[in-house]
Amino acid sequence: MSVCFQNKGEIDIRGLFTFGASAKLNENAIGYFGTGLKYAMAVLLREGCEIDIYSGTRRIKITSKPVMMRDVEFNMVHFNDKEASFTVDLGKNWELWMAYRELYANAMDEEDWHVGRNLAARVGYTTVVVRGNKFASLHDQQDGDGVFLTTEPTWVLGDLEAHPSATQSKWLYCNGIRAFKLDKPAMYNYNVTSKLTLTEDRTIASIPAFFRVYAKAMGECDYPSLIRQVLEADQRYFESTIDYHWWNYQPGEVFNKIVSTYISSGTSCNCSARSKYREKNPQEEAPGAVQWESIPIVNRRKLWAAVRFWQKLGFNITREDIIVTDQLKKIRGKALRKKVYLSLFVLDGDMRTVTGLVYKYWSMTKPKVGDVKSEDLLIDTVVDFGERILRLT
Repeated sequence: MSVCFQNKGEIDIRGLFTFGASAKLNENAIGYFGTGLKYAMAVLLREGCEIDIYSGTRRIKITSKPVMMRDVEFNMVHFNDKEASFTVDLGKNWELWMAYRELYANAMDEEDWHVGRNLAARVGYTTVVVRGNKFASLHDQQDGDGVFLTTEPTWVLGDLEAHPSATQSKWLYCNGIRAFKLDKPAMYNYNVTSKLTLTEDRTIASIPAFFRVYAKAMGECDYPSLIRQVLEADQRYFESTIDYHWWNYQPGEVFNKIVSTYISSGTSCNCSARSKYREKNPQEEAPGAVQWESIPIVNRRKLWAAVRFWQKLGFNITREDIIVTDQLKKIRGKALRKKVYLSLFVLDGDMRTVTGLVYKYWSMTKPKVGDVKSEDLLIDTVVDFGERILRLT
């Protein structure tokens, strides 16, 4: 099975023998090292593929032949019968997908380019024909998480795009081209659209540079659902490895609001995001919440009854205002960021104690109006309630 790469302009045969000469006219060209085609040919020959290059209709057969150097056998690359100056061991660490990327990118960098099956050589064009089953499979994968992104981004966050992934993604992309293999799967195919430094094999030279772009993009993101998704990712996913605290940027209002909610509610999320938030908001850490279903039903009923009692007296206390915790040691409760944190052991007490403490800590969450204290507010309410009873009698 053959895969063909074709573009306008006949290749200069001297370019097949020359390293470091990138003569592309496109100022936005992907390739700029002047070595990609040579590396690709070496990799393809190592992988057992057959290669033909057509300059117009002139065919150049790419093969390898063994030679001895200092009693060691090497396979030298040949163009037709002319020996090149490199062996099939060029780019020892290159993988087959990298060769596909180079040939595809070379075509893209020129005018009127085409990639497909069984393209006929023609005058005025360069055509590269590769035959090999594994190589053909790479080409067929382009409809999924391929070497080149073919999808529209689900999210656009400045210099970062998040593309849908057919499976859990194993790759990072740079300007739409596969550029780094991940140790953990990602929820999206992430693509950096700004320029990152690449190695000779065209992979990202410094992965921290990608992390910086990612952390900044998420920190400044205005999409709550996406922020929650990546911050709540567990240790199985790439998203959990991002350090938001290390990089110099200012998180936006949406990011800070979500992290603040996680902290106040005791919800698990990315630890570095918490650290980044506390850097500018050095507030007291909220105690962790006890799972509601783990509290004995009799104690849950006490809390519900206490809330209803105050609601009937006209106080706007809701169950959502109260978080039960076991992290306050011997302290019965506290008010923190407009929430009541009530110690678990309090619910073992009598109904009057639970009801009184609910009001006490709830009143601490309310801003004072002038010199009015929570005790005065309670007295006013009791007097008002008494007046209503007396009127009824």
